[in-house]
Amino acid sequence: MPELVDKGYLYIAQPPLFKITKGKNESYIKNEKELNEFILKKSSEKKKIKVLQKDHTLVDYNLFIFYVI
Repeated sequence: MPELVDKGYLYIAQPPLFKITKGKNESYIKNEKELNEFILKKSSEKKKIKVLQKDHTLVDYNLFIFYVI
């Protein structure tokens, strides 16, 4: 057995922890950090905020979530 390790023939399988399915699309996520990033990204997609400017015009902005890891 040690010769398998020394020669590099031993591999460790690391299956993903989470599987997310939406329609026919499947995503596999390997840890909780990636799951949190996925949730933040999906929850902020297609969100807009409206801002009333000084000249009383409404402007739409896409909402992006910025965070530091």
